[in-house]
Amino acid sequence: TGTPVVPFGAGSGVCAGVLPNDRMIVIDLKRMDRWRSLENGVLDVEAGHMGLPLEEELNRKGYTLGHFPSSILCSTVGGWVAARSAGQCSGKYGKIEDMVVSLECVVGRGEIVRFRRRIHGADATPLITGSEGILGVVTSAELRLHASPAARTFAAFAFPSVEAGWETMRD
Repeated sequence: TGTPVVPFGAGSGVCAGVLPNDRMIVIDLKRMDRWRSLENGVLDVEAGHMGLPLEEELNRKGYTLGHFPSSILCSTVGGWVAARSAGQCSGKYGKIEDMVVSLECVVGRGEIVRFRRRIHGADATPLITGSEGILGVVTSAELRLHASPAARTFAAFAFPSVEAGWETMRD
């Protein structure tokens, strides 16, 4: 029928990506929030899983995704993939596209397709990552995990004073 179908996660986007009209179908993905599997440091998680609860659950199991966008409190895995998200720790762990092993999507004719990262040959995952749902609705992502660090600190608390921090950086 030519009806636009728009995926919707947690609504953390600030670019008015979803402004529905009476011709549009908006698919709310928040209830798709299960872990499908966790094997060999790869998590298959549904697109509606919220960011902070995901990281907290991973930490309890000894892992981190290492993905901390400023919207981690109010954004979903599917939103991260759709928007090609980056986070505060991207220099260490990479951006979301560096963590994607594969993506499950529902494409235009209703088919469920799994796009896997490929070293040789055509790799469609970079096309889906950042496509904002235009090429398919991401329903789950297999993500590469990292061992949870033994300790975490925030830069503001790592030094006894700002001067000590600057001195350390100069050294």
